[in-house]
Amino acid sequence: MLQTAPLSRLLPALQLPEQEWTDSRSLPLQQIDYQIASQQLRIRLPEHWLPPTRIRHQSVPEATKLNYGNAMILNYDLVAEHSTRQQPLLGASLDLNLSHQQLQFRHQQVLLHQQQHSGVVRLDTTLNWQDYNGLHSLQLGDLITPASNSGQAYRLAGVQWRRNFSLRPDLITYPLPELSHQLALPSSTDLFIQGIKTFSADLPPGPVFIESQPMVNGAGVATFVSTDLFGRAQQVEQAFYVADTLLAPGLSDYAISLGLPRLGYGQANSNYAGKPAWVGAYRYGQQPDRTLGFSAEHFDRLFGLSAEVQQQLGLAGVLGASVSHSSAAGQGTQWRLSYSYLAADWQINASHLQRDSGFADLASYYGAQLLARRQSQLGISWHTGDGSAALNVLQQQYGREPSERYVNLSYSLASDSRWSGFLALNYHTGQQALRVSLSVSYQFDQQLRGAVFASGGKDQPQQQSLSLHQSRVDLHGWSWAAQQSRAATQQSSQFYGNYRNAYSDSYLSFSHQAGQNRWSGGSRGSLVAASGEWFLTEPVSQAFAVVDTQGLAGIDIYNSHRYVATSNARGKALVPHLLANLPNLISIDPLQLPLDSQVRQYQQEVIPAGITGINIGFEIKQQALLLLKVRLPSGHYAPLGSQLLAWAAGRDTDAVVATVGWDGEVQLPAIWAGQPLRLRVPAAGGTDAGAAEHAVSDQPGCVLTLPVDINPWIFVPLQCRYVSAGAE
Repeated sequence: MLQTAPLSRLLPALQLPEQEWTDSRSLPLQQIDYQIASQQLRIRLPEHWLPPTRIRHQSVPEATKLNYGNAMILNYDLVAEHSTRQQPLLGASLDLNLSHQQLQFRHQQVLLHQQQHSGVVRLDTTLNWQDYNGLHSLQLGDLITPASNSGQAYRLAGVQWRRNFSLRPDLITYPLPELSHQLALPSSTDLFIQGIKTFSADLPPGPVFIESQPMVNGAGVATFVSTDLFGRAQQVEQAFYVADTLLAPGLSDYAISLGLPRLGYGQANSNYAGKPAWVGAYRYGQQPDRTLGFSAEHFDRLFGLSAEVQQQLGLAGVLGASVSHSSAAGQGTQWRLSYSYLAADWQINASHLQRDSGFADLASYYGAQLLARRQSQLGISWHTGDGSAALNVLQQQYGREPSERYVNLSYSLASDSRWSGFLALNYHTGQQALRVSLSVSYQFDQQLRGAVFASGGKDQPQQQSLSLHQSRVDLHGWSWAAQQSRAATQQSSQFYGNYRNAYSDSYLSFSHQAGQNRWSGGSRGSLVAASGEWFLTEPVSQAFAVVDTQGLAGIDIYNSHRYVATSNARGKALVPHLLANLPNLISIDPLQLPLDSQVRQYQQEVIPAGITGINIGFEIKQQALLLLKVRLPSGHYAPLGSQLLAWAAGRDTDAVVATVGWDGEVQLPAIWAGQPLRLRVPAAGGTDAGAAEHAVSDQPGCVLTLPVDINPWIFVPLQCRYVSAGAE
């Protein structure tokens, strides 16, 4: 007979009745053995009765504290061009970003001037409000609707409300595979994903389920290596497939947009349709291997609906299907099938789309975009140790025209040697044209590379080129490229030089073709402002920080332990290229601080909230120091590692004030001037000859009293004196 309570706690899957004792003969035991000497009961039962161990190795990360900022970023791209046969051209591209807490404003425009013709083209003007906790975005102004598998993305001017997972780049939105393993005995278990250890723990016997984040997308192999308590090792492999295009179960993604469709983007300032349109899309992770989606759009007399499903086929990839229906001047239907499989050394993507003649969407309805009646695509690529090969086939048909097929077959060689090459075959059935392209390059050293290119086909112009390229040694510096080419009967020469520093990225180029010379030059950079400071810097595409060293100049600043800047005369430094919405480790070099400085922390982790500028202040305090050389009553220097403790009312408070260095040297704040301190010497056996003289800290104390006036730049010799415990 066995006690029921402990047995139920050990094996809950048995579901024992509520009684004090249970007959062992009624249990599904394979073996039961009582060890009299050790008074232990050993039982053996089928493994499926053992309690499962579930481990969520990659838990959902908690919402981190973001660093909001108030900043301005003005990215500019200036260009000037002169040709012997054309008028000089001046141009500028401006990108203005303003941020205030969760609000972000952006305006982009292009300015062109050529002789007496000038023009300004506005690209986008938007105002965004970001909800970093709820992962939502509200956007006003010019916007782009999210594209689905069954439809296109459209440019509108209006308002959009959507789920925005990009606000949390660390959040995993796709299903994670559940890896399982069976242990007969308590074992030390390691989990390897594609040969890299990702988990290790001591686990009890029974089934083990680990929800892990594989470091691959597509097909992979997980390997369990277990060593039981008898030292026996077991290795089990398990295949899995990860599809990052699916949504995790219960997760939803949606967007609704309302606004005027935009016409002639990049060509006109504000050309919009006269009537509004609305577009809505919704995706939902129904289960780990299936994601459903729905979308709707309406404009004028056009109304469209679509539905889609993405189904993971176990370890065989992902199959997608969608159907859309539209009604405008007529009725029309569109359907699409797709399949994808991704492995470590090869992948395949295939799709087929077919539309009725009466089908229309927003782009074709208001933008007069011609839609293909049929379109099929196939892409296969594979990778080897020396290179990769790819086959791409596209077949499409417009209206009643015959279908056309484009075939591309390519191979790239990238071995460990200095040589690399690329070969491509392109065939177009409509023109019955085959074109062959070959490129061979050689790496002379770490910076200099040369390449030869040739391309041609039957009844097609021949092209050849010879080029040299010198890259920069570091992030900043010079790079250049030169090329001599020939196309048909014309020859051309080109030269390009680039210089990049901490303030701008500039270039100068020259070309000669068909008796015409062309010079062009330009400069890209950014003007940023935050925390009352202005800086000129290279283009800023994400976030930046203004580091404050409390007025100390010449302090080096590091981003993830990589040098990025030095504080200026005002103690400020600009740190560009921070990752938005992700942790960035910013630190200073404490060895460069003055001797009388105190810093609470020399590194900080910051997470900028979007494209903004934040302030990072290091709390550095200047304080007067007392420099002492402490001696024992014997005249020997106080041993290395001795401690000075506060001596309050004749009693040791155990508050360590300072620690003694070599030759009795010690630094301590000037606030202790005129105060008595007790010297506590390490145990006997130290390096100093006088250490044994006062080796036990609870013996009568050796006390020294600091004078009131001490020169803070000279080590002052002081000799402690013995004082009985409790004496003033």
